[in-house]
Amino acid sequence: MTSSGKIYMINAVTGAATADGTFAFTGGTVNPNLLSAAYTNSFDNSATGALTAGTTTALYSLDADTDQLIQHATNAASTFNGLSVVGALGANVSAGMTGASGAYLSSAYLSSAMNGSTTPYTVNLVTGAATNKGTLSGTALTSLALKLAPQ
Repeated sequence: MTSSGKIYMINAVTGAATADGTFAFTGGTVNPNLLSAAYTNSFDNSATGALTAGTTTALYSLDADTDQLIQHATNAASTFNGLSVVGALGANVSAGMTGASGAYLSSAYLSSAMNGSTTPYTVNLVTGAATNKGTLSGTALTSLALKLAPQ
């Protein structure tokens, strides 16, 4: 996303950039403060080395201004700029101090760092609710990446 709010998709094969509009909620609010995105079904979980044909994916982000889980709309043109609120996280997220990773089926994982410690959470992708999983004292993680076990 550019500083003017325009977003682009990058073709991983050719490197070509395609304009994808501006992030906006269904009600019309433009350019929310999105951070830490994660996809569902974004990894190979098969013995054959390939995703099952027809496997769908969904993109989720966190809104740092409202502390909410956001889902990006998908359509035939594969644009992700239409947004809808899933629900309140119940956790404070902020740019540079929050990471999300490993969305799978109905949950995802995020971390939020404050005062020199990090709190990991699971996030319910149906309700948006974040569940505290403890505190890592003395460690301020600014991002999170997990390799999920086969499901």
